[in-house]
Amino acid sequence: MSWTLARQAPAIEVEPGQMFRTIHANHTVETARVHGLWKDTQGIPHVHYSVEYSRSQSAPVREGPRALSLDAFARRYTDVVAA
Repeated sequence: MSWTLARQAPAIEVEPGQMFRTIHANHTVETARVHGLWKDTQGIPHVHYSVEYSRSQSAPVREGPRALSLDAFARRYTDVVAA
């Protein structure tokens, strides 16, 4: 199963195994790995993922599992990480 993030230009597919990231103002890199996709009882698509926080001078911190709606996930994680 995959879903398209149409708000992105160009549109991208979100599917299990993909990684996305965002970089914060304090230079922390937040990387999300997608584990699954599903629709809730209202039909809203969601992303199930884990996250890793990295900074240049410290060991990475891993957290998860987590879930966000597909829209919220797309707003938070704006960069696709190449495999």
